[in-house]
Amino acid sequence: MKQSRFDERLDGILVRAAIRLQERMELAYSRGRLPEFLMRIGLAAGLGDIARKGSLLEVQDHAAVLLAQKIREARRKGYLKDYLASIQMEELLFTPVPKRTERTRTVLQGDSEAEDPHHDGATVIQLAAFR
Repeated sequence: MKQSRFDERLDGILVRAAIRLQERMELAYSRGRLPEFLMRIGLAAGLGDIARKGSLLEVQDHAAVLLAQKIREARRKGYLKDYLASIQMEELLFTPVPKRTERTRTVLQGDSEAEDPHHDGATVIQLAAFR
């Protein structure tokens, strides 16, 4: 049971790592530093000719696959935390906390809600967690 739960967490880590990698690659590409970025995180050697001849989208796709392989290998060998720290993505180990959005809901008092939801004497309460 514990193993399957961590596999689900690992899937989430892989997705967030791919998104983070693509964002960082776009930023490095716009600054003209994509090759240096790929060398710094250790993906340049694995990409080979694709990094030199491919478009940004092709490079991002292959880099995301290569990163996923490296993350799985690090998990299998027991140094996932160290690997993520080396590519500056250690925060992916922590479960993301969903952001709360402000929502409101109208709550009515009385028996005649079905007939007239805003009848005279109704008490309207705004709740921050519902819409």
